[in-house]
Amino acid sequence: MKTLDDFLKELDGLVRSSPSNEVVPAVERLLSQLGSCEVEIPGEKERTRDDRYARYCLALPEDRAYSVILMAWAPGQGGPIHDHDRLWCVECVLRGEMKITRYDPKEVDDAGRVMFAEHETIVAGKGETGHLIPPLEYHRMQNASADIPAYTLHVYGGEMKTCTTFVPERDGFCRRECVRYHSD
Repeated sequence: MKTLDDFLKELDGLVRSSPSNEVVPAVERLLSQLGSCEVEIPGEKERTRDDRYARYCLALPEDRAYSVILMAWAPGQGGPIHDHDRLWCVECVLRGEMKITRYDPKEVDDAGRVMFAEHETIVAGKGETGHLIPPLEYHRMQNASADIPAYTLHVYGGEMKTCTTFVPERDGFCRRECVRYHSD
């Protein structure tokens, strides 16, 4: 399988036919197969942004059973610690390398701010996959290269309209901010 269209067709059947407890591992296997190939990314979806990573919606069926988002990361670009709005997610690096840090909530103060403990940091290369299943869904991603863009493909267990990002404050806690998503 080398095209995104082939992947999307197979993904649709897989999500609809797999028992709920087998969907995430099945999607991860499928993404791993795609990631091991040279995937052609449509030219208009290779564009990065200066202000944040770019998001391109590749699939969102009418029933919102899943969504597929391609992200384009400029060199060194990253995002904040965030959740996935209680949706499972499987991610794959299509090109480049991504630094991915997972976090565990350590403490919540009276104002609802969260202190996180770093769980692990990895550098994932082309074809490497990972998944997040609530409540273990807090992480941060960053293009590990200072020279070349990176591209990742994300499959969510529904439509992720919002998420919570966590903005660090001086005392080690992070305040919550709700982010509404749109695709570029």
